Amino acid sequence: MLLVELEITEAGMTVNYYEWCSHSSCENRALLFQSFRESTLWEDIEDSLDEAKALAASYEKKHEKKVPVLFVLAMGGRSPTIAGTGTAANSMIGLAGGYNPAAEQFKGYKALSNEAMLLLAPEVIIFPGSTSNPDMTPETLLEQMPILKQTPAGKSGRVVAIDGNMLLGGLGPRTGDVALSLAKSFYLDQGNPSSNES
Repeated sequence: MLLVELEITEAGMTVNYYEWCSHSSCENRALLFQSFRESTLWEDIEDSLDEAKALAASYEKKHEKKVPVLFVLAMGGRSPTIAGTGTAANSMIGLAGGYNPAAEQFKGYKALSNEAMLLLAPEVIIFPGSTSNPDMTPETLLEQMPILKQTPAGKSGRVVAIDGNMLLGGLGPRTGDVALSLAKSFYLDQGNPSSNES
């Protein structure tokens, strides 16, 4: 398996979007991505990404920072891991205008100690839920990882489900909608418990 890097710059920002693919399909993925960017469908995605960017810029101007966001992968009974750089989850956080503090620490997915989790201090936690992981809710995630309750996100109830299929499927027609939905949960739902699925 190889990690193909697809750079998005159309929305006035640069985000490196990563996907896993086999040796034989990496070139096809890149070609499909280029074709997709040149389609009229990209205009709708770009509009949503622009709106997400505007929400992030407005917050950053006022608070001089972006909202720190962690993606927790907890599926199939496996030990939960956190997304670092070089992951589709990190790319989606970037598209939504968030800041992933774990991306500065490691690449790929990694299980973290309680101390490391607290040091990252996420204000929002996102995780795969919806049809991709129907048994996982914000409540069950917090029960599975009690340390999350001690983070700013856990204390304020800002734990948000995202459709994991969006990440596994890579860039697609709903990317803009999901990024905008997440941006709103990052920057408009502050201080309000959120379990809405994106």
